[in-house]
Amino acid sequence: MKILSNNGFLVIQTKDVRINGYVEPLAKRIVDLLSNEEFLHLKEIIILSTNKQNKNNSKEITDYLEIVHQYLLVYEVNKKC
Repeated sequence: MKILSNNGFLVIQTKDVRINGYVEPLAKRIVDLLSNEEFLHLKEIIILSTNKQNKNNSKEITDYLEIVHQYLLVYEVNKKC
């Protein structure tokens, strides 16, 4: 089992997903889950976005936009002993 170093950082890469046509904000779920941890403090939220163009040559029409961003959730580890 790996242990987090005190005064270090934990970075979690995540993204939103679409389930049955609805956006599921996984980053928010992770933040909510870790908010009860006394030794983890959310330091930064970094949003990564690509300039990806839709390369699908199909004329298919969709009812939703493509999700092209990701998040880096940066937590500071501060264990008070």
